[in-house]
Amino acid sequence: MKQTSPNIRKGCQSTFWKDGVSLPLIDLSAVSFLYNGTIKALSDINISVSEGDFLVILGPNGSGKTTLLGIMSGVLKPSGGRALLEGKAFSSLDRKEIARTIAYVPQHIQVDFPFTVREVVLMGRFAHLKGLGIEGKADMEIADEAMEMTGVAHLADRLIHQLSGGERQRVFIAQAITAEPKILMLDEPISSLDIKYQSQMMKLAQSLNNKGITIVATIHDLNYAGMYAKNIILLKKGIISASGAPKDMLNRDIIRQVFDVEVTTIERDNGSAPFIFAQ
Repeated sequence: MKQTSPNIRKGCQSTFWKDGVSLPLIDLSAVSFLYNGTIKALSDINISVSEGDFLVILGPNGSGKTTLLGIMSGVLKPSGGRALLEGKAFSSLDRKEIARTIAYVPQHIQVDFPFTVREVVLMGRFAHLKGLGIEGKADMEIADEAMEMTGVAHLADRLIHQLSGGERQRVFIAQAITAEPKILMLDEPISSLDIKYQSQMMKLAQSLNNKGITIVATIHDLNYAGMYAKNIILLKKGIISASGAPKDMLNRDIIRQVFDVEVTTIERDNGSAPFIFAQ
């Protein structure tokens, strides 16, 4: 996957203030969520995501990670509590307003439509287009750059439904980058990738974070979380069990509590989060 020096998110280092106090980009307070009005998926969730964060959400299958990401992206409406984006209720914003701030890549995307990779990636520009909604030269350049960054430029003229799962995953991440978001949300972004592209995708996310894009991701790999996250939230049965810096969260006691498994940890020389191996 070729790394470039993109112009993605020019001028994204904005900070939001109210009464002299900086506001978080995303703020959830006492949020709950019920499926079908009866099945509790999340309960009493309190999260603040600051600009420039790289937040990883961890937890067992069925713990509510994807549901939480849906609420944080405005895709799902909470059953209770308050969800704010830049100090405004998600419910007061239309999809285009949200899309200019958040790019969300779900884990599973239906791809049975006959569009080329380039066309799919250019769809990420929709929130920025005006008038007739026709892409211009600058839009094309941003899309080309995003395809280079995610290693899919050579697939630009291929039909999306003809690609492998891992290739499609990278195409939709390129589409998200093309949106020039302030916040990039990724649901299991490395689940369909081989070991080479897992590493390169996490490095790409870190590179975008270093350029000012706030990253919120769910992943299963605790070691990747320890290597790249600035902050970690651990969910269990829809409740936040623990949150904080990776080196504090990824220890045997917390992992046992959240995942019901015994692990061995190996400390790293740089003092960051340890390597973790299931026993």
